[in-house]
Amino acid sequence: MPSYALVTSQLLMIAVFLGLTATGGAQTYTILHNFQGLDGRYPYASVTLGPAGDIYGVADWGGKYGSGDIFRIAPSGQFYSIDLPRAKGRGPIGTLARDAAGNFFGTTVLGGRSNCGTVFELKSHSAEVVFNALSDVGYPRAGLVLGSAGNLFGTATLAGAFNKGGIFKITHSGKFSLLHSFNPIADGYGAWGLVRDSSGTLYGANAYGGRHGNGTVFSLDTSGKFRVLYAFTGGSDGGTPDAGLMIDSQGTLYGTTGGGGGSAGVVFKLDNKGTETVLYSFDGIVGDGPLGPLVSDDQGNLFGTTIGGGLYDSGTVFQLDPEGNLTVLHNFDRSTGDGLTPYAGLVRDSLGNLYGTTYYGGNGPCSEAGYLGCGIVFELTP
Repeated sequence: MPSYALVTSQLLMIAVFLGLTATGGAQTYTILHNFQGLDGRYPYASVTLGPAGDIYGVADWGGKYGSGDIFRIAPSGQFYSIDLPRAKGRGPIGTLARDAAGNFFGTTVLGGRSNCGTVFELKSHSAEVVFNALSDVGYPRAGLVLGSAGNLFGTATLAGAFNKGGIFKITHSGKFSLLHSFNPIADGYGAWGLVRDSSGTLYGANAYGGRHGNGTVFSLDTSGKFRVLYAFTGGSDGGTPDAGLMIDSQGTLYGTTGGGGGSAGVVFKLDNKGTETVLYSFDGIVGDGPLGPLVSDDQGNLFGTTIGGGLYDSGTVFQLDPEGNLTVLHNFDRSTGDGLTPYAGLVRDSLGNLYGTTYYGGNGPCSEAGYLGCGIVFELTP
């Protein structure tokens, strides 16, 4: 887990008083589910919304077999889960992708034929989970993106000519192909998922490597041409973009880095020409380590999470307006079972409600590295 600076609540209160950031007070924070271990533990990924208001997601570990769970929370609050058998997949840490028919697709980072991970499908009208073991690549730690004709695209951390991962495609019939192998020096490595524009071009970020050794943003078009759009220096421009990207209708990319900036990561945008603009630089006090992908609203506000910092040094939910003003919408408090370390980003529904997960925290019986709780699913209403 990335480290983050410990700060006292007194220092933060002084910072807030001096106007370094605003703190939102009109939101309602609700814990929708506290994981207890047998229903899953440590949800790393963002959740996915269904058409009827259901919330779908995955828990990294736990469940009946200890290999993780796929879960659904109905609008009534009822929680349902599917245990993953170890032989067919272990450790689902990527966000689920949903197609127009209501089927969900995901990955496990371990398990399968060679214990190198799997791709699975969850049918919309049944609890059937269809697994396809990966033999050409390994450890797909991110979710998938849907393309045309039912094709799936994803990234793996172990693959290709340099054994540093690559971009893969799986057709609707299950045919696998490796589209690009990451060269760690030229391309970077350690990708966290992809986004796709209307032309079919794929975009992603590598957390490590590249020209300056601090990660890159890249693209792969439909002809197979791979480009490095930006290489982070690790300075004021940020470093270690250990999260997926967001793309707007103009093709502008938005993302976060866990390092660089004011020492605790940045929110950035990247235009079509590869020009980076830092929208906000974290200093470790109002937030530390924005690792999840961002979401936006119609007014151009960005919403995200930090894994540390905040009033209780347990992470935050934040809003960043188009003028660069940051508002803390929620400060997680590990001491109350409120949640701790939201690795995942957020999703937003049509009413403006935000949904997310925290990896630790809650009232579950789990304990790892001194962090209590098995993680939670939460809702933040405007």
